[in-house]
Amino acid sequence: MTLNNSLKEDLKRLSRLAASLTDSHSCALFLPTGLVKAEPRPSKPTNKFTSTQPNPLNKGSAIELRRVIDTQEPSNFQSIDLVTAHSISDSLCRDCRIQVGNGLLGWVAQYGRPIHMSPFDGDSMTLGIYSESVQLKSLAALPIPIPFEATNDQRSYGVLMCDNTRSLSFTKQQIKHLEDLTTEISRLLFWALCKQDRASAGNSWDSFVARVEDLGAAIGNKSIEFLRLTSTSFPDIERVAGVSEAVKHSEQFLRLIEQTLPPHFPVIRLPQGDIVIALDNMMSAFFQNKVHALIQQHGDRFSAFKVSITAFSTSLDGNRLNIDAVLQTKNITSKQEPHKALGGRRA
Repeated sequence: MTLNNSLKEDLKRLSRLAASLTDSHSCALFLPTGLVKAEPRPSKPTNKFTSTQPNPLNKGSAIELRRVIDTQEPSNFQSIDLVTAHSISDSLCRDCRIQVGNGLLGWVAQYGRPIHMSPFDGDSMTLGIYSESVQLKSLAALPIPIPFEATNDQRSYGVLMCDNTRSLSFTKQQIKHLEDLTTEISRLLFWALCKQDRASAGNSWDSFVARVEDLGAAIGNKSIEFLRLTSTSFPDIERVAGVSEAVKHSEQFLRLIEQTLPPHFPVIRLPQGDIVIALDNMMSAFFQNKVHALIQQHGDRFSAFKVSITAFSTSLDGNRLNIDAVLQTKNITSKQEPHKALGGRRA
């Protein structure tokens, strides 16, 4: 899932803040290649210390974060990419990739330990981020812990680097500011990953099935009932109000359904637009009336909005709940109008 440019803008802002707090000549932010994905543009290596592989992160490109599951993929740990940088130098390479373990920045990415060199007496070209030599006097590079699922206690790190051409050393307070910023960047990435996970898994069939199984374990599989909400009104609303309004209306209706239900009652929207809800059969009538109220509310806005509700009784394969068999059964009850909730039944 590709995130919008707000994430990259946040990282740019934090990079500028780091440069301002430390009065740096350059501030560069790197993330692991395996964590970052975007459309690449051809580029040439700028010096022998920079990887010959083009960096997929360029100015204006969106950032895609993906959770690293298989830690055996070497590409997830072999290199770090420059995500954003703030510099007063024209010789800073805006498109570079550094191999983990190579040079000072690669060492920080490999071991997750900070470096503060004061004075800096090396060649700036060995950093892999400058196309020509710069007379640096001090350098600080701090690891950014990357939140991801891993096995064998393996971890991955990004790098926040600041250098200076005027001061021989960064102060303790400036280093403390950089440490705080690496924490903020790590948390920003964490919430971005969480948002992506919820967006990708929240409406997935596997997630829905797992939540139905949890519900069955709590109340018993025989006590689960499914409601299927079917609407054929999308083309009519699109014709009246336009496709943008029709999509907005459909998403709003789903959100209201989710807000109406308790969190332990799973809900999913199928690819063709149907909404399926799993709930306690003792509360089916109660929630059907609530859904009908939502349908009426939306019908007042668009007279073309029509939804039918079909209730499916549980079908068991032994003790196992077979959701496919339930939703395909012909022994169903259609509910077109709200009815008085007189209490349910417990199987």
